Amino acid sequence: MKRILIALWSALACPFLAGPSLSQTVTPTPDCCLGMGTLNAQGGFNESMGIRFDLAHDRLYVADRFNHSIHVLTAAGVPLTLLSTWGSSETFQQPHDVGVDGQGNLYVADYNNRRVVKFDQALGYITSFGGVGMGFPRALWVESQAFDEKVYVATQSNGIQVYQGSGATYSLTVSYTQGLDTPTGVVKQGNWLYVADSMNGRVARFDTTLLNPASSTAWSSLVTPTGLEVDLAGNLYVSELGMGRISAFSSGFGGFLHECYVPNAWDAAVDSTGKIHGSLLTSNTVTLLQGCLSQPALTPSPTASLPTESQGVLYPSPVRGDQAFFACDLQESGEVEVRIFNENGEWAAKVKENGFPGIKVTPIDVSRFSSGVYTYLAVIRYDSGEVVRSAPRRFAVIR
Repeated sequence: MKRILIALWSALACPFLAGPSLSQTVTPTPDCCLGMGTLNAQGGFNESMGIRFDLAHDRLYVADRFNHSIHVLTAAGVPLTLLSTWGSSETFQQPHDVGVDGQGNLYVADYNNRRVVKFDQALGYITSFGGVGMGFPRALWVESQAFDEKVYVATQSNGIQVYQGSGATYSLTVSYTQGLDTPTGVVKQGNWLYVADSMNGRVARFDTTLLNPASSTAWSSLVTPTGLEVDLAGNLYVSELGMGRISAFSSGFGGFLHECYVPNAWDAAVDSTGKIHGSLLTSNTVTLLQGCLSQPALTPSPTASLPTESQGVLYPSPVRGDQAFFACDLQESGEVEVRIFNENGEWAAKVKENGFPGIKVTPIDVSRFSSGVYTYLAVIRYDSGEVVRSAPRRFAVIR
């Protein structure tokens, strides 16, 4: 029987929310979002955007859009240099993102020049590729292979373009475009390519084992998601510019872990200790949060399972806002129905929505709910004909 992984949380909750892992409920730990100060950089930031660690070589890179440069710092945040020119007269024009490969080479999404520029670890120029056919690159992710690299480039209007090669030679091999509207972030984990599909308010994903895959939704009901990151433990981070928050999900979007409210959050990078470095767009800073997502206590255990009749979790309780969200992990396409009853066993709400494989988030209007204890259960009707029901679960509303 397929498992239902369920979480319910208020959209207007407190600045820190801890969600459940696949096998346990994580106790809220406010220190995860504790501010640790900001990074200093040579000349300051003027719209800091993409940010990426190269932990193997003790580097942190930050794309500075309107200073047309890349800040180079140690992994501890000590400024080293500012990369803005090379050769005789080459310059960036609004760089949006940075990436690194296994050899420590640096890749820059040079937005207005419609290209990706590659440098070695010593910041010596190697090559550039793309051009007009690339469109305007907003984000990139580098996947090191045995003999070459794949560079996944999120472009303004051409979806995700994949360039493959090594040294100074790269060529476009495949594009992922279906269903995307202004992708601004991209990461790859296993065979899945995750995309911050900003104007569609979701994180989309593509199965890269297929020749021409359509996108499915890994997480929806987001407000302008812009940046994506994956840490050493495989946890995934989503920066939501429209909500001013950075949310974390366990490996493969297996479950919601927690979120930190960070105004103007465009992108995030995570160091080896789990500390979050948030790149804040209009605040012109990189802020440091204590973080705790990489700690063993927050690592989900996919082999552990809840009792068969109670494979659902609810968070948080109580709900204090006017809207909550029901989330479940669909194993295949199907219909999700959420039923809510009051203390007298009477209907309080019923919501139905169709979804695709992956995390499906269904908004629930609870504005008319009075204070009290409610019961909810979920029924998932898969297109294959299988029906999965969760055991009834209770949650509270406080007005």
